[in-house]
Amino acid sequence: MIANETITVDHPLVSSVTGDTIFISGENISVTGNVEVQSGYFLVLQALSQISISPDANLNKNIQLRIKRDFYDTPIFEYTDNSEVYNFCNNSNQYHANVASKSLHQQIRNNVELKPQSLKKETNLEKSFVSIHPNPANSQIRITSSSKPISEVKIFDLSGRSLIHKKIGEVDTQQVEVDVNSLQSGVYIVQTICGDERSSEKLVIGK
Repeated sequence: MIANETITVDHPLVSSVTGDTIFISGENISVTGNVEVQSGYFLVLQALSQISISPDANLNKNIQLRIKRDFYDTPIFEYTDNSEVYNFCNNSNQYHANVASKSLHQQIRNNVELKPQSLKKETNLEKSFVSIHPNPANSQIRITSSSKPISEVKIFDLSGRSLIHKKIGEVDTQQVEVDVNSLQSGVYIVQTICGDERSSEKLVIGK
């Protein structure tokens, strides 16, 4: 209750002062008399619920009235009652408790279906169908295919330059010997072509 007084910055009802504005805050504010504010200041009366002014009260022109439901700087939540929740859950076609949406079901199915195929593909990449012996080598290597007959063998250095190229021709064989005597000590890549399959293996030459 405020009655017949001048509000200053150190008044016991003042809740805060910001610049030249004095704030008085409360759940309900009642003004029953003439109220003025300290010279050079504005006064804001802000209430959570209501502000009542008696008929004979007189407010200075520098006084503002405000209903401010969140003046405690806390969020305002609108709650619903149990009947509204019940009606929504039982009558709505869009809500089903513990039931995933169609799009989520489809995503789960896609993940389940794709994973075995992806794993199979990665496994095939890791398993080579070509072996090279000896490795390391110095003069000659023997390349053996566990898949299709060998049709072509290429040997590259690490810069990608082709150094040896051997075509097998019409011979249907899964084992080929290649002379590597011309290669210097180092690491090379052996590419073996077996029909529509290709394999790249590392070859070490040591002399």
